[in-house]
Amino acid sequence: MDHLRQVRFIIGPFFFLASLSLGSVLGDSRLLDIFLNPAFDTPKLVAVAGIVGASILPLGFLIGATSSLLLAFCFVLLCKRPQASFSPATWKNIMSAIGNPTPKTFGNSIYAAGTFELGHLPVPIYQWIDRRWNAFNASINACVGLAVAYGLGQYWPPVNATPWWLYGSLAVGAILIVSAILSWRECMGMIAFQALPKLKREGSTKMDDRKGWRPAL
Repeated sequence: MDHLRQVRFIIGPFFFLASLSLGSVLGDSRLLDIFLNPAFDTPKLVAVAGIVGASILPLGFLIGATSSLLLAFCFVLLCKRPQASFSPATWKNIMSAIGNPTPKTFGNSIYAAGTFELGHLPVPIYQWIDRRWNAFNASINACVGLAVAYGLGQYWPPVNATPWWLYGSLAVGAILIVSAILSWRECMGMIAFQALPKLKREGSTKMDDRKGWRPAL
């Protein structure tokens, strides 16, 4: 697993743990008293640190899987896929580029987009898209981590859920959602732009020309 995907998997647990810690501080909860208690000595602290460290990747995978399911559900309602959402003109260009005579369907859209991205894009362009896609997923995973932390705080006695915790989570979540939307649009826009015929792409300087490669919303 490359470092970008590692960051994508661990960012959710970090936001989850940071949010729980913030909720504990704002709520004056018993969780802080447990760690500040003199009876909570170094061996116990080391054991807790080991448990937390070992749970980062499994928790990150679980948060990532939850994020993927939520995204798939939201996009399916629009008969689209989060990995491949383009205008009809862009789909026509993609199908032409990969030499597939069959029309685009919901079932083959992800395979067509993947074939075009992996087989027809220069490596630097692919890497640029991959970085933006990982930024998109990291933002979504962080949002899910915040939501899970606040939801857990409602029912876990050591943490007291407070309005300030909710307001802080909503503010950070809003920033992350905006960042995710921008990253997603940049991914779809770059793929659509690369799918344009070469001559048209080189001459696409006017806004009227650019409309053809904007992602479908």
